[in-house]
Amino acid sequence: MERILLGKGVLSWESPERRSDRYGTVFLMGEGANSFSTEESPIELENVPEEGQYGKLIAVVTEARRSTHIGDLFHGFIPSTPNVGEEIILGDGELFYDEQEHEYYPVGLKPKDGRNSFWLNSKALYKAHEQSVELYFEKQ
Repeated sequence: MERILLGKGVLSWESPERRSDRYGTVFLMGEGANSFSTEESPIELENVPEEGQYGKLIAVVTEARRSTHIGDLFHGFIPSTPNVGEEIILGDGELFYDEQEHEYYPVGLKPKDGRNSFWLNSKALYKAHEQSVELYFEKQ
C-alpha cells in the first residue's frame, strides 16, 4: 500500500466537527500551537493527493504532550497521551478536503457506509489531539 506524507505539525480539528458529531476532518498547526493559542491557524499540507481515493488517515506521533482539550464529555471521549513513534489510525474512507481561503487545510475521510456522524475514530482523534505528528494518507 502506498503511504503519502500529507504534512507535519500539531494535529487538531475545528470545533464544528465536535459540535455536529461529524468528526470528519483534521488539520495541522505549527509547532507550539494548541487549541487555545492565537496561532491556531492551520498550516498548508505538503502533499495533496486527489480527492475521492479510498484509504486511511494515520498520525505517527513525533512528539507527545498532554492535550489542552477536556474532551467530548457527552460521548465520553477524553484525551490521552500517546507514545512517541505510535501510529494512530484516525479512520478509513474516501479522501476529501474542506477548502478555506483557496488553500486546502482540513483533510478528512467520508465513510463508505454513508453515516452522518463519527466519520473518523473519535477515540483515536482524542489520542492524537495536539500531538506533533506526521500525517499520512495510506491508499487502499
